[in-house]
Amino acid sequence: MDRSSTSSSRKEWVDVARGIGIILVVYGHILRGNFNPKTRPAWTSVQDAVIYSFHMPLFFVLAGLFLWPSIGRGRANYLKDRWWTIAYPYLLWSLVCGLIEVVMSRFVNSPLGWVDIASIPIKPIEQFWFLYALFITQVVAALSFPSKLRLWVIAVAGIALVTVFGRLSIVHRAFYFLPYVALGVSAAGLMSRLAIAPPMLRVIVAAFAWLSFLVLWTMDEDCLARNFALASAGSLGVLAMAMLVPKGIAGNVLAELGRASLAIFALHTLFSAGTRIALQRVGVDRESVVSIVLSTVVGLSPWLLWQWSRGTRFEYLIGFGSKPAKTKPA
Repeated sequence: MDRSSTSSSRKEWVDVARGIGIILVVYGHILRGNFNPKTRPAWTSVQDAVIYSFHMPLFFVLAGLFLWPSIGRGRANYLKDRWWTIAYPYLLWSLVCGLIEVVMSRFVNSPLGWVDIASIPIKPIEQFWFLYALFITQVVAALSFPSKLRLWVIAVAGIALVTVFGRLSIVHRAFYFLPYVALGVSAAGLMSRLAIAPPMLRVIVAAFAWLSFLVLWTMDEDCLARNFALASAGSLGVLAMAMLVPKGIAGNVLAELGRASLAIFALHTLFSAGTRIALQRVGVDRESVVSIVLSTVVGLSPWLLWQWSRGTRFEYLIGFGSKPAKTKPA
């Protein structure tokens, strides 16, 4: 969802990977919203555990892939761009979604209060923790530039902090995910070379990644090292698969969803929850296939808003783009 790669250096496979990731985000939230955690079928628990083991780390890895070239074009301009593409959308859409949920509190699973709305600048609500944590990791990366070693030292120190104190705040959570940003920065060159390597090599890498994921999944030990390796294997598996998706309907759809991932991420809970509630009111069970499928499709529909915003001069005002640079008079 980070827009670091919106320059000409953007690679189609990155957008495809984001598309896969955002579908997992929407579907994962629907699994948790449509099923009672105490009585839900076993298959939903398994899918939930698999998705949540790597889908958010994937986005932090993706954010790191083009991070160094972006910061290299100017630290001050980079941080200014982070305001418009991460911090501003966080504040805007947290407030909009939060207010709607307060008004519609009797219909939602976990209603918000006015205290939650007032705390948005320091305490994220619901899925918006991701944008807050992402912004912190981007600032840390900018301060670490140009030393990748410095970034890794800070990331390891942050993990030590999380190990001792746990994820007590959004800052702790940001440092928990910082190693995935560092992994993206370090693996950027390898991923770019893999993307242009023979397809068979990408198949081998994808197979190796998912086999590693399966082996790690069977390990009962729940620790940071195992979880990091599991999430890294899943992220590599998605990246390698994205490089194998051929151009055509499937590839174009995934890439489009990937480019609209910020809009979808910000608004999908409103759309999917609204669909679930509407279907329930006409007698459709929230745990039915119809409800799950329709909620997923409608949850991805903020793509339409993103598509419309691209044709306006003020895309950045609704949080879906960078503020255009001022042109100097001739």
